[in-house]
Amino acid sequence: MSRDEIRPSGAHRWTVCVLSAACLTGLTGVVYSFGVLYGPIQAAFDISADRVSLVFSVNTFLTYVCGIVVGYVVDRYATPWLLVAAVGCWAGGLALTATANSYLGVLFFFGCVVALGMGIPYITLYAAVSQWFDRRRGLALSILSVGFGLGGLVGPPVTEYLLGRLDWQSTLLVLAIPTTAVIALTAIVLALAERSVADAIRTSASSGESDSESPVADQTRTNDESDDGMVAALLEAATSRRYLLVTFGFVFGLYAFYALMVHFVPYAESAGVSRETAALGLGLIGGASIPARLLAGYLSDLYNRLPVILVGFALMVVAMVGLVAGSPRWFVVLAAVFGVGNGVVAALYSPIVVEIFALKDIGTMLGLTSISFGIAGVAGPYVTGLLVDTTGSYVLGLVVGIVSLVIGACCIVLATAPRFETSEST
Repeated sequence: MSRDEIRPSGAHRWTVCVLSAACLTGLTGVVYSFGVLYGPIQAAFDISADRVSLVFSVNTFLTYVCGIVVGYVVDRYATPWLLVAAVGCWAGGLALTATANSYLGVLFFFGCVVALGMGIPYITLYAAVSQWFDRRRGLALSILSVGFGLGGLVGPPVTEYLLGRLDWQSTLLVLAIPTTAVIALTAIVLALAERSVADAIRTSASSGESDSESPVADQTRTNDESDDGMVAALLEAATSRRYLLVTFGFVFGLYAFYALMVHFVPYAESAGVSRETAALGLGLIGGASIPARLLAGYLSDLYNRLPVILVGFALMVVAMVGLVAGSPRWFVVLAAVFGVGNGVVAALYSPIVVEIFALKDIGTMLGLTSISFGIAGVAGPYVTGLLVDTTGSYVLGLVVGIVSLVIGACCIVLATAPRFETSEST
């Protein structure tokens, strides 16, 4: 039986792909709206700004760190059950955050439990889609990636609208309803898709066909391997030169993005830009990334992924240089340019990881490399804020962001250099 025959049908695969993007849109929309909830939460518990920021930092870090465990489970067990667990973490985490009567409650429930509710679907869905596509893998994964850009674009204004009519606790409860529903729906469709694979395997076995070349058979054999052997192999991969280069490449490559997500508005205001215009620029960082993600995925399926991602890095560097040296009247345009570049880089993260590690234990490898998002999400805002407090200016913080982008691009080049192979065309 061929590889395509043991995969879900094309309709199932693309349906899961689109639903996954919708799922990530909802999850990201709520988490990226924390900046809108920032003020009400601070006022409710009368706490300092850094303690409120810690909630978002913990959430970001744990979202991606939990991917290490989730990825390992994805490679060995049925993935729909993971999404069922995500439903409980997400809905329960938001509900308990809304009813928390202390800062520590918010820190634990939003920072930790909600993080699991987002981290589990993130790795689960990316691993499933990665395994189901070959020639159109870049496009399929870029569709998932659109969820992050769309969530960042839609989530904050929706949350702001609700806050104009409800308190922050009720706002979280309202947001929990549709986002939980889309996780549950995605779990159902994913289960149906995986059942179709199981049915195909049973049909093959009953007809006497060999499944020795089947990727699902390979996966079954992987599941039968000893835990000690698998852990040893993963430790070897996780300490390899290529893994370290990829991970640090995205740590440095995403550092500037997370720094701007927190500091763009205050920096623009300090340069004389109105708050409304600065907020528009922040929205464009997410909004402009949406078409860029789709185009990057499509082009990377036609050509080598390396030059495409380097274009993304170059656009972000140009935008950051402009923010340091350019006129404030160009800040909105520069934010859009940065968003396009970030969209390209973010969209190609998963395809590059999948190609480098050749689909071997891909869930675990995606989980291991996704820690780069967590590190960048904590380091970018914190280091930039520290430099602002130390120097009284945003200039040095932005320059560090430029340097980090250059280092990130160099790491990706070194990681992919031995694999300068033209991707299959669609």
